[in-house]
Amino acid sequence: MKDIDALFRHRYFLNSGLFRIYFLQQELSEGKEKVSFLVSVTKKKFPHAVDRNRIKRLIREAIRHEQSILHQIIDNSEFRYLFALTYMGNTLPDSATTTKYVKNLFQLWVKKHEKNTTDSHLSSGTID
Repeated sequence: MKDIDALFRHRYFLNSGLFRIYFLQQELSEGKEKVSFLVSVTKKKFPHAVDRNRIKRLIREAIRHEQSILHQIIDNSEFRYLFALTYMGNTLPDSATTTKYVKNLFQLWVKKHEKNTTDSHLSSGTID
């Protein structure tokens, strides 16, 4: 529960069309997964659990297919990463649309992470 609170308290997120991804980098500690995903769909827009569950299944499947994009950074890192994907749309998405947006979000996160890493190296005066 502390991880979820921290994830949303820091409010680091990216938008890509119908989806938003919240993310947080933490120190890697023993017994914790290196990467964790939370998937949510608002009850306000989808009052029927069947619809929310279908969307969450689509998102989890897209994550499974596209998470290799993240592993180029995560596998070589000494940190733990928490992600929360939230569906922001008003209609039921199809599998192809979901996969496209999840892939785009992951690519955006990789670019942002690489930029932040580069900026921190430049500000510290180190050269790789």
